[in-house]
Amino acid sequence: MPDRSFASAGRGEERDGLVPGTVNWHITPVCNYHCRFCFYRPAPFYASLPKEYSTEIGLASQLRILNLLAKAGIQRINFAGGEPTLKPELPYLINTCHQLGMGATVVSNGTGITREWVCSCKGGLTAVKLSVESNSSDVEHQMGRGNGNHVETVKERAQLLRSLGIPIMVNSVITSLNWQEDLHPLIHDLRPIRWKVFQMLPIRGQNDAEALQLSVTDLQFRVFASRHSDLSPIVEDNRAMTGAYVMLDAIGRFFQNHGGGYVHSRSVLDIGVLDALAEAGWDPKAFAARGGALRLVC
Repeated sequence: MPDRSFASAGRGEERDGLVPGTVNWHITPVCNYHCRFCFYRPAPFYASLPKEYSTEIGLASQLRILNLLAKAGIQRINFAGGEPTLKPELPYLINTCHQLGMGATVVSNGTGITREWVCSCKGGLTAVKLSVESNSSDVEHQMGRGNGNHVETVKERAQLLRSLGIPIMVNSVITSLNWQEDLHPLIHDLRPIRWKVFQMLPIRGQNDAEALQLSVTDLQFRVFASRHSDLSPIVEDNRAMTGAYVMLDAIGRFFQNHGGGYVHSRSVLDIGVLDALAEAGWDPKAFAARGGALRLVC
């Protein structure tokens, strides 16, 4: 789709204020999986988008966003999606992060992780976060993740990444289909440097239709976490995730979960990073309480 001109955008200089150390940039809403618990579904997410926006922007605007984030004091970009490896320009963006002094990590289902892809961005890639929830590919398929071979794919990609010297992290969403599982075999096999487990988070207009079937209670989530306490996972329940992440959508708008639904800012290309963070209702205290690093920029 044609890129937007953003003629008035990108102030480039930010006033004094607090900024998050890490921004999660959902670089594309497109995905090759259909995870039922997903909180970033393109059709409802962009339903109210103003006419002057498209749901994708071109490389020139993406690079301007990275420059604005770097100038604002952001230290790391966590590229997510959708499935970010479906963006052919992602290796270039990762290497640009490195040139700007920012680290770059990627959250992926693993399908786009190849030796050639890793080597094309190895200079800037600091870690890959693989998404997997179960010992069983059948359970993953029931949750909409993959086509019956997801666990095997993730294990192969983990082995490849280790052979290339790329640190591995694992993200797991806990639902009604996997909360009773013992994931010790999976985590021992993958050997991540960090494992993070999330309670399925219902978001109005995104996954609330599936929440009745997939949500877990606070008690069920705590039972799962307790079962795996010896593995020292980072545990994030729904309260910890509400308003506490700094998320940027594919067109440069910050968005936050408030009251079970999303609040969006205008694009950082239009109003700058700090104003966009404030417009989305980012809460530095909640961010810090979740363990996020803050920076004071002057």
